[in-house]
Amino acid sequence: MKIQSSLQTFWGLPRSISRGKFSHPWKTFLILLCLGLFGLQAFAADPDISARDLQGIPKRHKYLTSIVAGAAIGAGIGILAPGGNRSMVKGLLIGGSGASSMYLWSHRNAAGGWTPWAHVASNTGLASGIGWTMCGCSAGAGVGALLGGGGTLAVQTFGTRDPRIARAAGAPVQNGPPSRP
Repeated sequence: MKIQSSLQTFWGLPRSISRGKFSHPWKTFLILLCLGLFGLQAFAADPDISARDLQGIPKRHKYLTSIVAGAAIGAGIGILAPGGNRSMVKGLLIGGSGASSMYLWSHRNAAGGWTPWAHVASNTGLASGIGWTMCGCSAGAGVGALLGGGGTLAVQTFGTRDPRIARAAGAPVQNGPPSRP
């Protein structure tokens, strides 16, 4: 019985194109197939554009779209950073949570009745990603999540007089103590 190498065929097709084991007729067939599939789009008719097409992203989807866009940007930056898949997940956490926090800061009622919990989730993810990046260990992610979520809940529960902290945590600004005459 013959020992099969790793470059043997699968269903009669070679496994590697770059190793020179790909026959000339198959290369020609694949090139023609790609040219046919991609070239046919040049002859396709353009769809009619309506007013609905020009409206953009519906308002009810902008919050979710901002989170997905931030996560995609963060994952892209994470892939470029050294560290491989871990850096990508860190980028997902920081990008998605950061975009969510920024959207919630500029749109006070973006999540409706869930806005305080959206602030907690955003700040938890953001602090978890930053803690994981700074420490480089899973304990940093856990500590960051506890600090971000717990800190946001504490500020929402007890309130604050600083408008910047209140805006970041989604808490109402408390007025100072009444002045005594």
